[in-house]
Amino acid sequence: MAFKVRQGRVEDVNAIAEIWKAGLASSIGVQPELSFEPTEYFRQRLEAQNDKFKYFVVETETGEIAAWQCLSPFRANPLVRDTMAEISAYASPAHRASRATYVGLQELFRHADESPLVFLVAFISALNQPAIRLAEHFGMTLGQLLDVSPKAPDHPALQLLVYRCGERAAAEATAAKDE
Repeated sequence: MAFKVRQGRVEDVNAIAEIWKAGLASSIGVQPELSFEPTEYFRQRLEAQNDKFKYFVVETETGEIAAWQCLSPFRANPLVRDTMAEISAYASPAHRASRATYVGLQELFRHADESPLVFLVAFISALNQPAIRLAEHFGMTLGQLLDVSPKAPDHPALQLLVYRCGERAAAEATAAKDE
């Protein structure tokens, strides 16, 4: 199946929210009680995206949104806000076994490497080994294992992964120069 990646738009909000809700359990290991309206939350985020912090949607040939990824500001601290982003990546249940997430992440990492961002971080349930392997494939380095918190004992441990933007592109350029 062929996929096309494009920047997310406000019109995509319902699909993004539904994919997110369907992926919560695999993302954090439990199905949490929501204290907010996801559609409105994602609408605000889509409206606030800019050249650095973006949403990417992956469409099938028929225009169905199969997956989405985004780069969000990691910290509100103005000293690091413009240089760090957190990655989110979700696939619809019908496309979890497809290449949709991989295709979207290719675009996300290309964008991050070309942007002023310096670091990307991801928090993935330690139980979600396929997602951790995919993150490692794109050059993310395993960081701290964040054990189960006494404040959220029903949530699994989280694996922190870090990526230094531009290193992969620099390594590829050096390898090409050496050939």
